[in-house]
Amino acid sequence: KLPIWHSGNNYYKHLKENNSKSLNEDFEGEIELGKLIEFDDLALQAKYRTGTDKIGVVKMDVDKMGDFFKSVSDLDAFKKYSDLIKTFFSVELERIWSNEYFGNNELYRDNILIIFSGGDDCFFLGAWDAVLHFTDKIENAFKNYITSKFIGNKATITISAGLLIINPEY
Repeated sequence: KLPIWHSGNNYYKHLKENNSKSLNEDFEGEIELGKLIEFDDLALQAKYRTGTDKIGVVKMDVDKMGDFFKSVSDLDAFKKYSDLIKTFFSVELERIWSNEYFGNNELYRDNILIIFSGGDDCFFLGAWDAVLHFTDKIENAFKNYITSKFIGNKATITISAGLLIINPEY
């Protein structure tokens, strides 16, 4: 999933309408509607909100999936649980990224690049503040999803993440 410039993006509106001198000095490129928001621009969006231009990088996956599936003896249940986990990472995570807001009406999709999401894991990067919010949102959504979809051994199904905050040039 790619963050694309659009006229509803708060940073785009700020640059175009308010002509902020301090942000314009940081911004070196030309914003073109429909084009990919590059790493530097993701970091500048974070700077616009927080004063710090960093990129967050996250790898998340389900903990101890092998142990969980060892406890499932029925083949139909195995397939059902496997499909539910895949659905969370391919459908639910995309829904959050595409449609939900954080902070001051900022869309996740304007600030985060999903490198991959499927199976039982995902990898994404973007504006550091958006990434922190998104990671928390995914964890909470995953807990709710597991609680509502799984029967029985759901307490053993958790998700964890590794997070880096780096300079956009890295």
